[in-house]
Order: sequence, then structure tokens, then C-alpha cells
Amino acid sequence: MLTGVQSVDQSTLWELMAFSVENGGNLMTFGDAGIGKTEMALQVIAAAKRKHVYLNLSLLEAPDLIGLPTVDEKTGRAKYALPEQFPQANPDELGWVLLVDEIDKAKPELQNPMLELFQFRSINGVKLNFHAILATGNLPDELAHSQTVSHALTNRCGVYRVTHSYDAWQEWAVQAQVNPLVVGFLSQNTNLLLQRPPSGEETAYCHPTPRAWTLAARDLDATTEKTSVEFQELLVAGRVGNGAATKFKVWLEHYRHIAPKITALVKDGTHPFEKGESPSLDRVFVCGIAGADAIMEA
Repeated sequence: MLTGVQSVDQSTLWELMAFSVENGGNLMTFGDAGIGKTEMALQVIAAAKRKHVYLNLSLLEAPDLIGLPTVDEKTGRAKYALPEQFPQANPDELGWVLLVDEIDKAKPELQNPMLELFQFRSINGVKLNFHAILATGNLPDELAHSQTVSHALTNRCGVYRVTHSYDAWQEWAVQAQVNPLVVGFLSQNTNLLLQRPPSGEETAYCHPTPRAWTLAARDLDATTEKTSVEFQELLVAGRVGNGAATKFKVWLEHYRHIAPKITALVKDGTHPFEKGESPSLDRVFVCGIAGADAIMEA
């Protein structure tokens, strides 16, 4: 695990990322795969209305970062041609944000030039128009082929571990119009938002994460009322695994009758619950989200 590193939930991480982007800082975040680190960084950058460059360090070799040497024909001296996507220093342009992903998978030869980039916003002395840097990585113990990050690099950043909070995810999911069936199910099974594979199970390729549930929700968006519960379960299982998908199927079979109620609500204004009926809180929640979505689309 990470020694002495402060843990924050998604809402607090958003604040920290926004603060770094606004004030030109360096922020390094570690957390489980699929918890939303990179997606949140992209959303923060978009909210700040700044341009960005995305680097996946697991894919890069040293020349991809520091550039290739070229020889000036007049002086005979060598200089480096930097990657095209790097913005040159420009006082008339709003500073960009550099998003460095998979920093725990960077080759050692990449970590050294990152020191200059993080501290001076330059490569080989060439100033770049980076205002802030957000870096993300996986935890050392989650079977993601991570390696230790240079302490010289982490010392140039605010370093945090992000944990998951269902309430924070639900708030985002409702705003992002994540399929209400998934949101409703997880409201009653919050422990299934993120579950690590059992210890030692290196081939547990499908397990619940916020990203996996969001992708499962997109799959469900493409289904219809005629799609069988069994096929919907199959779609969910391919994202979050058999155990969580089986529980989702049981829940879905119980609430499948809600769809006709929503149709009647939008079409005829019929209240989804009969007079005197006392529906459970999660059923009200699903009806509320599904009804709002249906009304907006009508």
C-alpha cells in the first residue's frame, strides 16, 4: 500500500484537482483501476476551459517525451525536436494542463526528464506552455504491473490516494444520466460499487468498479423493454463479474415492471404508485430517475 499518503474521496479529489489547475500546481493521484481518476481529471480540465495534452506513460519511450536530436546546418550544433503536441511557451495564451496517466508504469528513462517538466515546465531547457500537471497511477498491490515512482518526482507533487464514496459517485451518475437501473441497484448495494478481486486471484478479470458499472450502464442503454433479463444480466456480467451480475438480475426481475409505469406517467400522467401503496425507498428512487429521464426525452 502507500505509506503516509492521505486518502480522499472523489468529491475532495475534484476540489484538489481544480485547485491545482487553477493555481498551477502538480497533483499526483493513486487509486484502484476504474475508480475514475483519469475521467475526473479530464472533466476538471474541461470545467476550467483549458487545453490539455494527454500522455500515457505506459506506451512511451524516452524520445516520445524528450524529442529527437537534430543538427543545425549553420552552427553544427544539436538540438531536440520536441513532440508536436507539446505547446511552446506563449504569454498570450492561457496555460495548458498536462495530464500524465499511468505514471506508475513509466520506464525509468522517462522519470528523469519528468523531473524537469514537473519543476520547470520545460524539456531540455525549452519552455513549454504548461500551467499545471495532473498525474495518475494505480496502487502497488492491485495486479496492474506497477512499479515504484521516483521519490524525487513525487516530492514535486501533492500526492493523494483516492478512495470511493457511493454518495459522491451517485451525485455524478445522476448528473451524467447513468442508466437508472444501475444507479437504483447500487443505491441498495453500495458495497458493490467497487470490489477488489479476492487475494491471489490474478485472473479475476471482471469485478465491480465505478468504470465497469458505468460501461455496463451504457450497454443497458442500448437494450429495450423486449430485451430479456437474462441477456441484460449477461451484459452486466461481462463488465462486473458473475457475482454482482447475479444480484443485479434478481433486483432487475423485481423492478422490471417499473418501465410500464413510467410509460403511463409520461404518456397519460398516471401516478406510478396506486393510492395507499407504500413503495420502498429504492423503488421511488428508480422511478424518480427513470421518470425524469423519460420526461426529458419526450
